[in-house]
Amino acid sequence: MRAGVSELNFVLFCSDMSGMNTGVFTSFCLSFCLIYMGIYAEMREHFNKEDYHRYKMEQAQYERDQTQFALESSLAQLFEMRQEVAALVPELNVKRRRGAEGYPLRRLASVSSGQEMGSLANLLGGQHFQRSKKLFRQGNYRSAIPSFKQFISDFPYSVHMVEAHYLLSESYFQDGQLGRFVSQVEEMIRQFPEDEVTGFAMIRLGQVFETQDRFQEAVGLYKTVLQSFQQPEVGKRAREALASVRL
Repeated sequence: MRAGVSELNFVLFCSDMSGMNTGVFTSFCLSFCLIYMGIYAEMREHFNKEDYHRYKMEQAQYERDQTQFALESSLAQLFEMRQEVAALVPELNVKRRRGAEGYPLRRLASVSSGQEMGSLANLLGGQHFQRSKKLFRQGNYRSAIPSFKQFISDFPYSVHMVEAHYLLSESYFQDGQLGRFVSQVEEMIRQFPEDEVTGFAMIRLGQVFETQDRFQEAVGLYKTVLQSFQQPEVGKRAREALASVRL
């Protein structure tokens, strides 16, 4: 009888030990899984960050390539126009006036005095132009750009038209939108080939060439300005720019 009790106690003891070992093993497995999941989460986050940064770098490179392509395309068209400008300017004889701030004021050559807008429209146009100009002076080029574009669209006969085109080109330049800057200079050459601000814009374009180590093209552009524009200040700046180029 005593032997039977002893055997029963031994069996119960072994069962308790087995249950305890199972609990320890289960706890160990759970702990291991938690540690593994934590390491996996950290590794996944690390590689996700790398993928994100790689994506942003590739996107930035794509945008730079697109800007460069637009710039190259616009420059090719611009150089085709250079000889046309040199031939066209001496034939033009458009009367010039100057405003209080020294910018040339010019009506479009194809617009007669009878087509000038009414006094109210001129007043509104002047107010719009001054708002755009204020944004430019504040260095808020992102806001100045659409403001100048709207002014040019809404008040095409304004005496501020040339200055608006020039400040729009400068806004593009200052904002780093070089492709659009070049296109705007082209537009000025087409519409206002005899105005000195067009000469200033072309000099600015030459400076862009210099930053890209395109010194020969910059020299050619400065020489075109000297040949095409007779205004003393334009000639002075073009000569200074030409003298500063080191080939």
